[in-house]
Amino acid sequence: MMNSPTESHTMSVDRLRIPLPRTMDTVCLFGILFLGIAAQVRAEDLVVRRLPVAVQEQTRMLNADYLAAVPVVEKQGTKLPLLVFLHGAGGRGRDIERVKRIARPALAGMERFAGESSLFVAPQATEGTKESPASWLPDDLDRFLAHLKTTLPVDEDRIYVTGNSMGGYGTWVWAAHSPKQFAAAAPVVGGLGKGGPKDITPDLERWAENLATIPVWAFHGANDKVVPADRSERMIKLIQDKGGKSARLTIFPNEGHGASRKVYTSREFFEWLFAQNSAAGIEADKVPSNPQGREDANGTKKKEPQPAVSNGLAPEVTDLNAEDISYQLEHKLPYLAEPFIDVKPADMDDGILVGELGRDGGDRDQILHFVRELAGQARNDKSGNTDSLLISYRGRLLLEAYFRRGRINYPHYQMSITKSYTAMALGRAIQLGHLAMADLNKPAISFLQDVNPATLVEGADQITLHQAMHMSSGIRLNPDKTAQLRRSPGKLKGQSQIQAYLNNSEPIAAAPRAFKYQASDPAITMQVIESVVPGTAEDFIQKELWGRLGVDNYHWQPDISGLPKSAAGSSVRSRDMLKMAQLVLNQGKWNGEQLIPAEFVQRATSPICKAGRQSSYGYFWWTQDYEIAGRTYHCKQGRGAGGQFIFMFPAHDLIAIVTAHNKGMGVMLQALPKKLIPAFVTES
Repeated sequence: MMNSPTESHTMSVDRLRIPLPRTMDTVCLFGILFLGIAAQVRAEDLVVRRLPVAVQEQTRMLNADYLAAVPVVEKQGTKLPLLVFLHGAGGRGRDIERVKRIARPALAGMERFAGESSLFVAPQATEGTKESPASWLPDDLDRFLAHLKTTLPVDEDRIYVTGNSMGGYGTWVWAAHSPKQFAAAAPVVGGLGKGGPKDITPDLERWAENLATIPVWAFHGANDKVVPADRSERMIKLIQDKGGKSARLTIFPNEGHGASRKVYTSREFFEWLFAQNSAAGIEADKVPSNPQGREDANGTKKKEPQPAVSNGLAPEVTDLNAEDISYQLEHKLPYLAEPFIDVKPADMDDGILVGELGRDGGDRDQILHFVRELAGQARNDKSGNTDSLLISYRGRLLLEAYFRRGRINYPHYQMSITKSYTAMALGRAIQLGHLAMADLNKPAISFLQDVNPATLVEGADQITLHQAMHMSSGIRLNPDKTAQLRRSPGKLKGQSQIQAYLNNSEPIAAAPRAFKYQASDPAITMQVIESVVPGTAEDFIQKELWGRLGVDNYHWQPDISGLPKSAAGSSVRSRDMLKMAQLVLNQGKWNGEQLIPAEFVQRATSPICKAGRQSSYGYFWWTQDYEIAGRTYHCKQGRGAGGQFIFMFPAHDLIAIVTAHNKGMGVMLQALPKKLIPAFVTES
């Protein structure tokens, strides 16, 4: 159960976390609840249906195709509750397949927690026009629902509507327009009224009166920058002012616009929703007791034996705050009591496509054997302390595993992979026209207007971005001098950091120069980013790099200069590391949009110079070839001390993400490819 709500003005606002159970005994639930009535639907049971021509002609902004998951009814005359899901703006159009990915989390939550067989449908809003922007229109949806009532075994006293973002807005609108249609409504990160997302009515008072007649549970993220939480707060207050005793709001303190993942993985939400019945009246607005008894009254998961492979939800850090993310605080995370191993990862509606290990690729037994080795007792503190392993094949996440300090929502400290992210930030600047590819061969100081060239050592004015980004700047600093400079941090702010490097280096030799892995070279790159982009490098990275990938839960330490630290210092979730890897393999494209020039991505991840016996280096990305069973496999990599890795095998569209807390690099750099390749590549 959720914690008791706290009072804020006249509004019931729960700012505490929905508990996320880790396992689900669906076989037991099926046997107890559904046998002899109807078969339970599954996410893969979503099928495309089509509205009759007569209904199509009566609607303005609905695709004729819609999705439905309909259980097989074994008993004549059985009526089933219906959940209608309204997608967000990303689902607009006439390709119904786009809605499948978006709708699956809500359907999966219904499967797990509704407690009975139920109907699930998801319509699609079209893209609209400049004169009539895309939106959910209540009249369209009323006609759609009328069609469902005539074609599906709907219990008309138990019709529920929910939706996310634009779909949350649609939920507010539709339920306010036609409250008698619904037993309950649950808008997620939607809102009405001045400021957004739409000023769709001057008649909010009447709408609030309508919504006061049905149970409403709204959800929002406190950090939502797209639709601020006060949109939901205002609506709930209006409803309560109109006498709505069953209007409630949960605000997640550490979530942004992606708060739906908290909602659609909540047992309490679905138990509340499916307990509502319009025939019983609004007093039915309550959460039923838990018949399976897997949680206590506080929502605490009772101790049960964990399966070797989990069908539950990935472990999280409870009530995660931004200030909880740091290298030091990560060491305080307790080890997981049991490893979490998922061979069919959940669709989190985060832009990552998912599949199933074995069915969609990979030798399931081989991979699970390797994963269980990683989950075992570490041999020493230098290797074996793996925290997460994710495997993606042909664009789909097939395995997601967390051990020890690994959590799905905790950004793991990255060390030197931060350099790789810095390179991608510069690539984004090129894509947006703040730099050109030709600028890579210009002296770096030509972009740094605050650097005084008169005091630089010989040759420093010839260091190009290209050279700095593959660690061949030629800068050589005496360690004692470096320590002396750092004792006066006030003199290293802004471009004074680079001035100090170039004033105190040994003379810079003529190109070509030897590879030297050092912090000065990525620092030059970050300073150039700061100089050429609008605003600050920090804001640019947040908006134009991570923001474009849908990432808002990360941390990036400041350097002594005040800019984001470029040599090490970022903290990123394992799933978001996977997004970066997919961006690389897709040649700079994400969701069909070119975020980084393909030419830049290719150069950044190519072997520009040798960096050891087996490795080469590009623009802060590594490459290495592996000899396995007589064949050579090329691998592009991000590497970080402690055991943080992004492995990419472009020829096979195969990615592995690893985080760990080893002392040193550990053994994964050599061990993982030898385990991974034979499990996915079968070449004669």
